[in-house]
Amino acid sequence: MNKEKMRIAQINTCSYGSTGGIAKKIHAELSEQGHESLFAYGFGPDVNHKSVKISNKVSGLVHKVISEFIGLHGYASVISTIKLVKKLKKFKPDIIHLHNLHGGYINLKILFDYIKKENIKTVITLHDCWLFTGKCYHYYEARCDKYLHNCGNCPQLSMYPKSKFFDFTTKMLNDKKNLFKGIKNLHIVTVSQWLKEQAQATFLGRFPISVVSNGVNDVFRVTNSTEQTEVTDKIKGKFVILSVASVWDEHKGMKDIEDLSLRLADDEVILVVGKITNKKPLPDNIITIDRTENIEKLVEIYNAADVYVSMSTEETFGLTIAEALCCGVPAIVYNATACREMVENGKNGYVAQPHNIEQVYEYIQNIKADSFTCERMSVFFKEKYSGKKMIEGYFNVYANLYNI
Repeated sequence: MNKEKMRIAQINTCSYGSTGGIAKKIHAELSEQGHESLFAYGFGPDVNHKSVKISNKVSGLVHKVISEFIGLHGYASVISTIKLVKKLKKFKPDIIHLHNLHGGYINLKILFDYIKKENIKTVITLHDCWLFTGKCYHYYEARCDKYLHNCGNCPQLSMYPKSKFFDFTTKMLNDKKNLFKGIKNLHIVTVSQWLKEQAQATFLGRFPISVVSNGVNDVFRVTNSTEQTEVTDKIKGKFVILSVASVWDEHKGMKDIEDLSLRLADDEVILVVGKITNKKPLPDNIITIDRTENIEKLVEIYNAADVYVSMSTEETFGLTIAEALCCGVPAIVYNATACREMVENGKNGYVAQPHNIEQVYEYIQNIKADSFTCERMSVFFKEKYSGKKMIEGYFNVYANLYNI
């Protein structure tokens, strides 16, 4: 990395979760290496004295109301964004690194006008598809490609960020295109090759785009623990099929999980981790565990599994898949979006056709009958998706942009 000291400001929706964790890792490493770092975020707990919370409950509520009832997302939060710009002017960043810009905490026009006026070198990490569509952060299940043209008549108005009455997706897409007119020295980062190809097909394709995979926490590993726990007691003597999500809904594949449960043998069980939005009773062979922020407990859960199954078709990376692989657990994923980039048939799992439950179950039986080398798999993927490798990728982007 460039030996000169840089001043870098990062902006993200929150200070927690996957994107917040990535921004915090970069923030900490920048400070560790003697660079000046500022982390600005909309919501979440305080990070340190070199961070600033942009939004508050009132501003966030106003943004949500405008987004839901009028249909415009990214147009409110005027006062909080003006305050942020004042902070940035005082900080005088060499580079601004933008992460998620949706979530109801920032005014896009005010922020981009500042970046263009001051001609600040900018990095944007696409964690999803929102920035190059009218409103959707994913569109695979909707089979929609309107974002390549003008959007309008959106089939996913009820999907986050939802609009209850009006469809302004044509306006929002056009406004996003206008945000990037006149911007100089911009480098876009995507978290997967799939997402890079999607972005290249849009108005963002005229900018340089690199892939930097998300980093997995080093604690995800093979443990070989024999300790009896709440988890092991529930699954004792069973072949465990694991699936993890922060929130379970139709887009994460909950219906497919239920369909899969109908095919299981008596010695097989599905372990589902995360918040389940549908409160209807689940089959007895689906065991649920609430979402947990305890990483060591998650490591324990992964290590208790025989196979990891992702039934989501809308992933731009697939962090839980990477975590499972780092714990030496073979994975079955759908041949859709970015998940297929992680799995090679017969070596660390299988790639099934989307929503083909019979094929998924056939692959589960293959894994049940086979012997995968857990330790070797863990070592390989811990290196491939290491936090250190992710940091190096971003620092290389910073250094190249800084020297332009």
